[in-house]
Amino acid sequence: MNQLTALYISVTILISKAYNLNKVSLIHRNQQEQEDNSQINYCQLNQIKIDEICQNCHFSCQQCYGIGQDKCISCNNVAKRTLWNNQCICMISYYENEQQSVCQECHKSCKSCQGSSANDCLSCYEAYEIVNGNCVCNLGYFYDYDNMECRQCHFSCEYCSGYGIDNCLKCLINSYRSQINNKCLCNDGYYEIEGDPVCKKCHTNCNTCSEYENCLSCSSDKLLLNNECVCQTNQFLFKSKFFSSCKSCNKRCLSCFGQLEYQCLSCGIHSTLQLNNSCLCDSGYYLINDQCQICDSNCLTCAYSNTHCQSCNTNYVLQTNNICCHISNIFVNNQCACTSTQYKDSSGICQQCALECLTCSGINCDECSNKLYYGLSCNSSSALPSNCNFFDISGNCAQCVNNYQLSSSKVCECNLPNYVIISGNNCINCSTFKSNCTNCNSSGCTQCDSSYYVSSGDCVSCGSNCQSCSSSSACNNCISGTFGSTCISCHQTCMNCSNVGASNCTQCKNNAHQDSSGMTFGCVCNSHYYMDVDSNCQSCDQTCDECSSINTHCTQCNSTYKRILSSNSCICDTINGFQDLGTLQCYNIDCGFGCANCVFVTPGFICNSCMGTETFRRNDPSSNCPCEDGYYDVQSRICLQCPYQCSTCQLDPFSNLPVCINCQINRDINDFCRCAKGFYESGTNCITCPSNCSNCINQDRCIQCQNNNFDHDKINGKCLCNLTNFSNKYNCTCLNGYYLNNINKKCLPCHSNCNTCIYSATNCIICNDYHAYPPNCECSPGFYLQDSQCLPCINNCFKCKSQSECLDCSNQMQLINNKCYCQNGYFNLPNSYECQPCSNQCSTCRYSINNCTSCKFNRILPQKCICPNGTYEIDVYTPCNDCDNKCKLCEISSNNCLQCSINRANPPTCDCIIGYFEDDQQTCQQCNKRCKSCQNTSEICIECKMNIATPPDCICPDGYYYESEQGCVQCHFRCKTCIGSNEYNCLSCDESKNFELLYNKCVCQKNYYFQNDVCIQCTIEIELCQTIQCGNGIIQKNEQCDDWNNDDRDGCSNNCKFEEGYFCESIPNTNLHISIKMTQCTKCVENCKICSKNKCQICQSGYFITPNFDCQKCDFHCKECSGAQQKDCLSCIKGIDYGLGKKCAFCEETQGLYTNKQKCVSKCGDGIKIYDEQCDDGNIINKDGCSEKCKIEEDWDCSKQINTISSCYKLNVPIASITFNRVKDFYQSQRQGSIKFNKIMTIPNSSIINAWKYSLLNQTTSYYTINLTALLDLDGYLESVQIDLKLLKSMSQIIFQVDFTTFIINDAIDQFPLKTTNLSVELTKYIQLGQDTLSTSKASKQFASSVLFILGGVSLLGLLMGSLEFYWNVLDNLQILSYITFINVNFPYLHNKFLEIFEFARFEFTNDYFKFDIVQNLDYQQNKDYPLIVEKQVEYNLVINLSSIVVLWVTPIILLILAKINLFIIHEILIKKFKMLSLYRLEKINSLTYLIYKLVYFIHYISLKYYSNFFYNIILRIYLSSLYDLNFSIFTSAYCWLWNQNPNLIDQISFIAAMFLLFIQIAILFILSSSLKVSTFQLKSKKFLSQFSSLYEGVNFNNQIIRQIQFLQPLRKIVFMGALILFYDQAIFQISLLISIQIISSIIQISQNPYLNYLQSIKGITQEVGLSLSLSLILIYYGQDKLNLLDQNIIEKLSYVHVGIYTLMLCISLIIDLYQQLKIIFIKYKLSRFCQKKNIQQEKQDNPFQQSIFIDLTQFQNQQKNQYSFTNFRIT
Repeated sequence: MNQLTALYISVTILISKAYNLNKVSLIHRNQQEQEDNSQINYCQLNQIKIDEICQNCHFSCQQCYGIGQDKCISCNNVAKRTLWNNQCICMISYYENEQQSVCQECHKSCKSCQGSSANDCLSCYEAYEIVNGNCVCNLGYFYDYDNMECRQCHFSCEYCSGYGIDNCLKCLINSYRSQINNKCLCNDGYYEIEGDPVCKKCHTNCNTCSEYENCLSCSSDKLLLNNECVCQTNQFLFKSKFFSSCKSCNKRCLSCFGQLEYQCLSCGIHSTLQLNNSCLCDSGYYLINDQCQICDSNCLTCAYSNTHCQSCNTNYVLQTNNICCHISNIFVNNQCACTSTQYKDSSGICQQCALECLTCSGINCDECSNKLYYGLSCNSSSALPSNCNFFDISGNCAQCVNNYQLSSSKVCECNLPNYVIISGNNCINCSTFKSNCTNCNSSGCTQCDSSYYVSSGDCVSCGSNCQSCSSSSACNNCISGTFGSTCISCHQTCMNCSNVGASNCTQCKNNAHQDSSGMTFGCVCNSHYYMDVDSNCQSCDQTCDECSSINTHCTQCNSTYKRILSSNSCICDTINGFQDLGTLQCYNIDCGFGCANCVFVTPGFICNSCMGTETFRRNDPSSNCPCEDGYYDVQSRICLQCPYQCSTCQLDPFSNLPVCINCQINRDINDFCRCAKGFYESGTNCITCPSNCSNCINQDRCIQCQNNNFDHDKINGKCLCNLTNFSNKYNCTCLNGYYLNNINKKCLPCHSNCNTCIYSATNCIICNDYHAYPPNCECSPGFYLQDSQCLPCINNCFKCKSQSECLDCSNQMQLINNKCYCQNGYFNLPNSYECQPCSNQCSTCRYSINNCTSCKFNRILPQKCICPNGTYEIDVYTPCNDCDNKCKLCEISSNNCLQCSINRANPPTCDCIIGYFEDDQQTCQQCNKRCKSCQNTSEICIECKMNIATPPDCICPDGYYYESEQGCVQCHFRCKTCIGSNEYNCLSCDESKNFELLYNKCVCQKNYYFQNDVCIQCTIEIELCQTIQCGNGIIQKNEQCDDWNNDDRDGCSNNCKFEEGYFCESIPNTNLHISIKMTQCTKCVENCKICSKNKCQICQSGYFITPNFDCQKCDFHCKECSGAQQKDCLSCIKGIDYGLGKKCAFCEETQGLYTNKQKCVSKCGDGIKIYDEQCDDGNIINKDGCSEKCKIEEDWDCSKQINTISSCYKLNVPIASITFNRVKDFYQSQRQGSIKFNKIMTIPNSSIINAWKYSLLNQTTSYYTINLTALLDLDGYLESVQIDLKLLKSMSQIIFQVDFTTFIINDAIDQFPLKTTNLSVELTKYIQLGQDTLSTSKASKQFASSVLFILGGVSLLGLLMGSLEFYWNVLDNLQILSYITFINVNFPYLHNKFLEIFEFARFEFTNDYFKFDIVQNLDYQQNKDYPLIVEKQVEYNLVINLSSIVVLWVTPIILLILAKINLFIIHEILIKKFKMLSLYRLEKINSLTYLIYKLVYFIHYISLKYYSNFFYNIILRIYLSSLYDLNFSIFTSAYCWLWNQNPNLIDQISFIAAMFLLFIQIAILFILSSSLKVSTFQLKSKKFLSQFSSLYEGVNFNNQIIRQIQFLQPLRKIVFMGALILFYDQAIFQISLLISIQIISSIIQISQNPYLNYLQSIKGITQEVGLSLSLSLILIYYGQDKLNLLDQNIIEKLSYVHVGIYTLMLCISLIIDLYQQLKIIFIKYKLSRFCQKKNIQQEKQDNPFQQSIFIDLTQFQNQQKNQYSFTNFRIT
């Protein structure tokens, strides 16, 4: 298809080209013809000759070759035309104007057009766009009318009216600009880059800026300093990964690096910085409101207040109320005072008064001892004035005699009213002078008391009832309660009565009123008063509402005071918990002082409502009704007002005075809430000083300017600023980055390295960022210079060349992989390169000495590694001790509780709270609900909750029943006993009241009827009152009515029940008896349900009562209503108000709601999310975020909505996982694990992880310790949590669990809460070893090591002596012991430790030397977490495993090389080249030379023998010795292959290689099998010995059966290792196969005895039988693992037997091998030397010429040669 298309296009192009060529040739031909014709007939330029006639070209052509528009040859430029495709078209910016030859110019704005107007454009120039035929300026351009062109707007504008920055009409969207005064300015927090329309974000510290970090203004919590936003005084910069902010230092710090009290850098006044960066008040000062205030002068140290002394100065004594009194003082009324004969001097010391003084103040007397003396020294005296008793200190009369008064002039006068002087100087009262006299003179009485009249100077009584009279018979005024001239008494109830009679009261006594009901004696007492025996109305007790007889004999109580009537007393309603607190109002003491009403809800009372506003408490019952702001609590109902300076305050418990907690606005809490600096007092308010004033008196007088740059006009109190440039007039300071030139008073710029400078541009005070060492300000330590910028080093680098090249760390840090770290136990100070030691209790720390990140012992974070709850600290060097179970917190000792555990109170004893008792485990258990308190068990009550119940059972008495919430509740009055308060809940009735029980209801007995709550006996001797018959005209029990008929719809139904719509009343049935009642009913108005005569009281359902007592229909939504509208519904027509805004609205009236079973429900999947749906995505498909039930699915978010449809997306929620490191065996007490998160998490501090609940399931907490350590990244986010678990007791099942719900943490990226709520993991059991096991293990291990060293020494000796067999035998025995540990059982501790010694025989240490990159690159991609690999820590790489065989081969090869070197040196150098070992005829050699020769010969002999046997015999022996290691590697690879479900290429190659090695071994066995077929005479041939002696060494190979047995030994090793590895996962098969192999081998060894001597037989049988017994014991270990047959201690004891077997095997092997090796040496050297000496002596006798000290060897020389070859020389 593509080829056809290409062909078609090619043909089309060729045709087009041909047509154009044809057309061009035609044009040229016509031109030629025209030229020819012009010679004959000339036509005009714009004509063409056709048929000899000149015809005009098309008007658009200047020349043409035919008639038509497209036949033009040339065009007229004047006509603004140009030739295109043989047509003369208009040039650009010109258009055709009808049939004119000249093109007309377009409007200037058009590039091409179809007319002359501006809206005829067809295309536009650049910077224009066409809109409805008009060329208008592009977006971002404006039309310049001066130049008549579009010009680009300022880069900040989207639309504009001119070029300048202030001509913007609209700003670009998303450019972070706002239009202000026709300028598009960057928003706050953004800055402008020239030419960039989008504003860039400032640094987070800046509010506005000119560059990224060049701030112009700051947020409210920062100050602008040198164009940098720095924290205010007493603040520090808190940095996180996403933002930084200023946070306040602790109030104790002047400056700090953190907000904690131990993160101070400097301290405030009167306090000193401690080593732990905390501030401690100096001696003589105390801490209050985080400020150090001076103590009282008497105190040496104090706390809480200046007078609350803790210790006193010298000669002062600390009193009980913590004040210091001088030793001369006495302590009276909690004050330091002196005795009455002493005075207190200016120093507070008591001095003795003078002897003459009774009291004194200083050296002067205040009162004299002898009152007849006076003066400051009490030494003056004179005669007493008249009527004076004694002097005062000034010498004036101090006291007059009786009835005389001291006048102002210190004179004694008789001037009291009604006193007169008689009988000399006696001043006496008139009443004393004359009885009942009120005024008198010396002659007698002149005026008497009331009810007396004067008669002859005496006072005579008017009479008993007369108030005033003129004589005894004419009373002018009777006393109250009497009347008439003789004052006859009124009735005793009257205060006054008329003269009509004694009972005609005109005025009642106090608190009484006239009885309007017409009682006999006209006055009765008012309410709340009673009439006493004297007919006076006395007030009832305040607790009574009404009373009688006496004020406390209450008949009715005031319920508003929560009091009830009991035995005519109004007591507090204790049944409901109200107590008498000495006030009229009863309170529930458990509610709190401010609570008006509360209810008991376990575990305590919950306040329902607070006291009224008169108590100045907030109506906040949930917070126990606290005082309003501005008031403080004094532990009473009413809160007291704070001083006006305080916004909030509290009562100081020591001074009992209010202390400000927070000040009113603009007041300083650190200055006792005085006006802060920069404010002045105006009444009770603090007013701001003028802006240029730092301190002022008022708005018009400044007393201190903000800085010295202001000129202070002290006369007028003004601050004037004269700086002109680069200055802040507001503060009169140079801007940041400028300094003040004092010569010309101008602000000049600082050097670029300076942030601030002074005096000159280069005299830096503060360096710019990343610079240090002012005044020069070079790059700071940890920064490097690049392109004139200081860039930071990373990773705590002290010196670097670039970010990736760290050159040096500080002396205290170490450089590791281009990063600088402190050692464990040290921390790096922020912005410092020094490492400081952590606190003693910290294991690791960060930033400060006490900011621990992990703790020692059982301590926990936060920061300081404090003792956890439930423990207490002895010192910081030891673990925390456990508190007693009673304590939640304790100190000093385990039972000194600070805070009690649950259900306990009153530390330090921490007894069980009321309602609880202590059981045998010291746990407080709850009492029975009937008990207020109990003991020993919950059922034995000491005190009952209800007063009417009695302990110990607290069972309710008759007439009451028990209710769990209210206690004993009174039965219905008819019931004697009951199960509820209803009349139908009776259990028995009071027969004495004529009741009987009928269907759990007490009814009247026969011949009794019920009336007025009692059973009344019938008055007629008939049973009509008892007959139960409806319609008989008698209202009987169980009948509501009886109208003497059985008709329905007449008000009383045929079963004597009331009917709706009727008014019924009981009337006497006179036809029977006047005492018998019957019913008479009348019909109510229409639609009325219950009425009272003709007035409806309750309408029928769906109707309401009108003001005329008629019934009108409700709104159709209502079932019951109070009016005609929907809002008046009382109940709904559908039976429920769905709460849809309008009352009783239908579900369907709200979009998305439907009615379903009396409730409004949404329809999931309708795409409308309603309140009961978490989401609705318009479908009912699961796993799309919104489930089929419209619930948000786990890990999804559907908070976004598109119209009404929910939009869901998947959340990346944080998840936790837990792992523990695998332990070698179950004897490991230390277990370490970690909790890891799939995202980094945020935590407020690293100690918060200890809020999680973590424990070992079903284990006692004292049996283990757990320590969690938060592992944070460099930004302080939580990466993982390290778990350190230490087990202190044996545990069979260990399940570690952690619960995260106690403190949910969020991830640092999305702030999602941790999804995982809890984790658990099962750990290997733990067995705690006894000291005897540890001691035995250590001893057996030492013994085995000793045996091993001896075996090693003997084997090395064998190697040197040429006896390699011993070396190989020792290696075989040790290897099989080392591989026993791969049997899949849990070995006892002693067994494990004993066999650890033999692990070296596997040569696994060589694995580390073969882990090259090329080898490890062959490693598998997936994790090989197979049981064998993980549990035994086996290397699964085949190449690395085979490395252990190298050791077996290296040793013999090294010996081969040494042998070759020895032979070369002896033959080629010593003999051939230097001829050092040549012997000449008759040459004698001394004994030393002889010994050297013999040594050289020995080396030569051993080397030659080893070299000649190596290439078959020794190689075979190496292979046989490496069978265990080789097959271990092979079968390990096979084991991994069997486990691997998805093997990759490397796995397959490894398996094939292993199988190939196994095949090679089979081939070797096949070759060795040829030794079984040789004949007897061939067995002694050199060929057989050289080939097979290694296979048959030490055995009698002449016997064919023994050869067959020995041949099977390599196969036994292969099968042994295969069973050990391949059946690792099936331990029973593994052990069974190994036992079978070993027992068969033992039987063969015993029965056939293949060895050459009996010692080898003993050794071999011991080895085989010992291994058989060992494997059999291992079968017992397997049974213990699976069935737990025996106690673990027995298993540990059994391991003693096991280790004993190994020890016996080793000892027998050692003794036999040592014996044989010594025997070889003895035979080979001692006996040979002895025989040699005998031969020499014999030769000396035969050859006497050789009897000399030299040994003549000429008899061994060849006669035909003059020297011997050393190779033929042999010394015997």
